[in-house]
Amino acid sequence: LSGEVFHEPLLAANPNFRITKIWSRHGKVHKHRHPVVSTMQEILEDNETELVVVNTPNHLHYEHAAACLRAGKHVVVEKPFAVSS
Repeated sequence: LSGEVFHEPLLAANPNFRITKIWSRHGKVHKHRHPVVSTMQEILEDNETELVVVNTPNHLHYEHAAACLRAGKHVVVEKPFAVSS
């Protein structure tokens, strides 16, 4: 919901950003104008992807953000960043 309502419209409205892929953890087809991929690895291995917005469930934020950083991506993470210290 947050990706579709908040992140996608703001990024799409800014000419400095181009949304290249959306990852759906459940393989659902979304109402997006962008390609939907079925694995996070497809995002991590894409050399054109520079920025990843992590808006998965809270308990996955740290794991996914860390994977993106290890892959050399810039990351925006929804709050909370982690569920424990």
